[in-house]
Amino acid sequence: MVARRRAGLDDVAAGYGADVDRDLIAAALPPGAVYAGKTGQLSANRNDAALVRGPGRFYVLVVYTSLPDNDAGTDPGAKKIQAIAREVDAFLSR
Repeated sequence: MVARRRAGLDDVAAGYGADVDRDLIAAALPPGAVYAGKTGQLSANRNDAALVRGPGRFYVLVVYTSLPDNDAGTDPGAKKIQAIAREVDAFLSR
C-alpha cells in the first residue's frame, strides 16, 4: 500500500523557496499570510496567480494587467496588482 499525503499550501510555498518574485500579490499581503504563486511578464503585461492563506481565509487570486511602463521607468502594472491584492485580502478578512 502506498501512503499518500495531499500537499498543503505550506508545502507548495516552501517548494518555491527564495526564488519567487514577491513584488506583486505577495508584497501587498499582511504579515503572516502564506503565499504560493507564479508571476509573469511579457512586454507591457504583468500577471500574478496566487494561493493565499491567512487567518480565517483561503483563496485563489489571479490578476493580469496590460499597462505600459511610464517615462520614469516605473511599473504601473505592479502597483495595480498590489492595490487589487490589498483590496481583495481586506474584503476577505472581514
